[in-house]
Amino acid sequence: MLDRVAVDMVVTGLRERSRFFRGLAQWVGFEQESIPFDVATRQFGQGKWSLRALFDLGITAFVSFTTDPLRIVMFLGLATLVFAVMVATDTLWSVYRGRSVSGFATLEITILLVGSFVMISLGIIGEYIAKIYEETKARPPFIVSSRCGFIEEKRPDTPT
Repeated sequence: MLDRVAVDMVVTGLRERSRFFRGLAQWVGFEQESIPFDVATRQFGQGKWSLRALFDLGITAFVSFTTDPLRIVMFLGLATLVFAVMVATDTLWSVYRGRSVSGFATLEITILLVGSFVMISLGIIGEYIAKIYEETKARPPFIVSSRCGFIEEKRPDTPT
């Protein structure tokens, strides 16, 4: 259950088009109470939520409040770069000792380096996309629950 003030804030105060109402109801930050109850078993029929719909809901909940998946790509690219440097060091050590396999190591290092640079580049682009995404949601930086000491102006959309 939501208070009318919280409902108005989520429905009219936030201009998002793709809304995850459960998350937004928590995000607005009003005081919350828990009401424990036992869920009765369904007497007739089955629920309409398929596994696919529940998965989509979970993905929506995850991406509505974080841009971390975009950052993961950059960190994986950095980890791949570290691994490529380790493989290159091992390969150079093998060449120095005269036990290298010709061609294979060069190809492996090239693929790892190019792959890591591509992933790092995608991570940087992802950071820009994350900033654009946050701006397009147009969530307010804070919510004012009440005002004190201001002259109340009559707004045209306020009922008399």
